[in-house]
Amino acid sequence: MSQETKLGSNLAGYSIRALTVALAVMIFGFSVRAQDREIADKLQGFDSYMEQVLKDWNTPGIGVGIVINDKLVFAKGYGYRDYEKKLPFTPTTLCQIASNSKLFTAVAAGMLVEEGKLSWDKPVRESVPTIQFYNDQLNDNVTLRDMLSHRTGVTRHDSIWFKSDFKRKELFEKLKYLEPQQPMRETFLYNNLMFSAAGYVIELKSGKTWEQFVRERIFEPLNMGATTYSISEMVKYPDHGVPFREKRDTFGATRLSCTRSPTTRTPRGSLPRARLSRISRTCRTGSSR
Repeated sequence: MSQETKLGSNLAGYSIRALTVALAVMIFGFSVRAQDREIADKLQGFDSYMEQVLKDWNTPGIGVGIVINDKLVFAKGYGYRDYEKKLPFTPTTLCQIASNSKLFTAVAAGMLVEEGKLSWDKPVRESVPTIQFYNDQLNDNVTLRDMLSHRTGVTRHDSIWFKSDFKRKELFEKLKYLEPQQPMRETFLYNNLMFSAAGYVIELKSGKTWEQFVRERIFEPLNMGATTYSISEMVKYPDHGVPFREKRDTFGATRLSCTRSPTTRTPRGSLPRARLSRISRTCRTGSSR
């Protein structure tokens, strides 16, 4: 084969590949635009619906994110992130998520289960001998799944941790004083302290604090750079939500001061959540909002 023939053959090959890539890009572009039109059609009237929701629930503001196949296809804020100053709620507004923080504790625990450091259904004391419950029946049977499913038979005891200065380890050591009110696995009894204990279990089995583990294993891989652990961190962001409380028997609202949550609370609740612009990545861990 002559040099000219080889050159012509190579050019033809490059042209075919370039044409194939161009066609693929065009098809993808048409597909994306078609999907955008389809989503826009399905969301006709949605803004009016959300405006009515704000009125019906007398809510200052709401952020909405819609994810399809791990892709954020819609993100919008409605109402106000600061009702008093009439500052708009946006797709980047940070808000507290309270007990939705428990999702991160469960996901973190699940990662350690996958690594063989914990088990969902064997007694948790087999993995963590230092954990102690009220009696032998609980010690011999309570599993990680029981603790995260609120089915240990132990009720809330929230006065122990609320506004207290107890460290996570100290709360972990107080489990042995919590007398059960119901038999195990027969009644749903919400319990924040079990999630605090699960957070400490994560620390014991990973060698890192709960905050370090969650940031390194969840936040950073998902690029959740705006998610924080405390109110003091959250309010440093200019676009953060301000809490209000409904005035009794009126449609008015009273501004609330932000609670500076102690660090002992985080495994069970207090994360200010990532912005809606990150929700397409966040949804893969089972989180929301």
